[in-house]
Amino acid sequence: LIHEKNVRAEDFSFLEKLHLLFGWVVNIPEQFIGFQIAFTKPRAIGFFLDAKSGYPVREYEQHFYHSITVSQAEHLFNHYHLSTDRNWISLNLGVTRVVSARFAIYGGAGYSYRMVYRKYYDPQEVLGDHGDYWIKDRHQSKSKINLLVGFLVNLNSVVIGRFGIEKTPPGVSVGFGWLVY
Repeated sequence: LIHEKNVRAEDFSFLEKLHLLFGWVVNIPEQFIGFQIAFTKPRAIGFFLDAKSGYPVREYEQHFYHSITVSQAEHLFNHYHLSTDRNWISLNLGVTRVVSARFAIYGGAGYSYRMVYRKYYDPQEVLGDHGDYWIKDRHQSKSKINLLVGFLVNLNSVVIGRFGIEKTPPGVSVGFGWLVY
């Protein structure tokens, strides 16, 4: 149930009633895949949830080896380290607070996990694609707490913009949500 098309942006108000929005959110420069759900409630605390990830997630690639460690690749197999890549996944919860008819603020915390991947070359080309393969660097991969703050702003009668900052991974969060109620 989306608002009628003849409703003008000027007619929208966070102060009128409970609002529910679903949408897309990213944390630039690390996480470009994400979703959000938020509730705003006049004169009360609302809530939000978001989840974000970077791309690509190397563990889902064909030439990724879960069972090989960095030590094995470098010291046992004598394979050549070609590059290092990382990806962040985070899940955040927080509160929203309406401050005016078209503006709400939010703050929250969450769980962030940094995955570090290393690409190696097998000169005998037994592993991977012509010798190139990925493994996870378990010693460099870490869990951290994320803190985030920002604001929601009404862009038109059905679209809400989200702008903020995040601690882990450090970045600027930008998103859009569609009012469904």
